[in-house]
Amino acid sequence: MSDSTKMVGLHDVEGDSPLEKFLKLYAKAQRQYNKLQLLNTQRTAEMAKYLDNLRFTQETAAGILKTWTTEARKRGPDDSGVESFKNLDQQLHDDVTSTREQSRAVMDIDSQAGTMQYQLANIESEMVTALGEYLSTLPGCKHLLERMHNLPSERPSTPSDRSEEIPEQVQAYFDAVGESSILRECISDLTFTYDEEREQRDFRRDQEIEPSTPDSIFESRHSKAHEKLVEDLAQKLKTVEDTRGLCEDLGMDPDSFRRREASFVPEHRFPTAFDVRPNWPGRSTLDEGMLNAERLEGWLASTTDVDSSEEASRKK
Repeated sequence: MSDSTKMVGLHDVEGDSPLEKFLKLYAKAQRQYNKLQLLNTQRTAEMAKYLDNLRFTQETAAGILKTWTTEARKRGPDDSGVESFKNLDQQLHDDVTSTREQSRAVMDIDSQAGTMQYQLANIESEMVTALGEYLSTLPGCKHLLERMHNLPSERPSTPSDRSEEIPEQVQAYFDAVGESSILRECISDLTFTYDEEREQRDFRRDQEIEPSTPDSIFESRHSKAHEKLVEDLAQKLKTVEDTRGLCEDLGMDPDSFRRREASFVPEHRFPTAFDVRPNWPGRSTLDEGMLNAERLEGWLASTTDVDSSEEASRKK
């Protein structure tokens, strides 16, 4: 019996034959790959929500600090709170900048992981195609090729083992949502930088030092950059709307894919200090119906009251 005849004869052997092992491993790899794809999609969607939470919190905290600093300055230059707020404002700026850099690093890694995932999928497809072409040259391999082709239908139909592959339309929707969140972050970044530079220019003028760039050029640069980002965001939000509509037309609910949680994800979300809960994709609100700004102001006010009470007690 020739070597080729011996090899082909293996597909008729049940149990632990090499080809049976290959089929089982191939099916297992496909299932695990589909689960990985689902987890990557979940991770991207949750990161988009995180970036929105960061933006909401940063804007609110920055607004409160700016308001309190302005009020402190009105009370006079001898007000000790001015310097404290100035230091706190700088700390907020440093923390926000650091967090943004970290979040962008995570998004970059996610993007690279997604690219690698699709590259691996293409390589896997080419490998299977090449294997099929090779096996088709051997006598008696038609049965094996048919089994490989029908592997998805051979998978168990239980919910835990059912294919978790993300449809292309749903993936496109999640990609658009993530990109729109990044654009919102860029707009917030630009506004934050503009306000800071505007204050620095005003401060220099108070010191009778003219800024190196005229106001007209400064404002024009900001306006053009802001308009471009707003235009890009509008186009991306249109893509979000279109891709979601396409999914719904095909009978698919994109959110159902995002809500599928891995076994290690906790069922309950533990509240943060400010308990920020986004009403995706709009403004962030709390369960009590309060806006983030109201909750933050209340929290800061209560903290100040406690500090004042403790200080008064010590003086007594």
